[in-house]
Amino acid sequence: MPKVLDAKIIIEDILMDQKWHTISELAKATSKSEEVVEKYIRFLAMYDWVTYDEKERKVLIHHEFKEIPSELLELKSD
Repeated sequence: MPKVLDAKIIIEDILMDQKWHTISELAKATSKSEEVVEKYIRFLAMYDWVTYDEKERKVLIHHEFKEIPSELLELKSD
């Protein structure tokens, strides 16, 4: 299972293609639960770094966003 920092990097890398990605896809790529990934994505959406479609459970990074400040990120398993 990727470490927390590895999971954040994986999510950033996937989202940087500026295409829509599902929570399920991100969870599989990081070996984290969908609940943990969704919580993280909601955090990013709260600061307008991504657009999160809650109904479809998919996320799109904003084109002007380059990097998530590492001191603000923390993926924790429940």
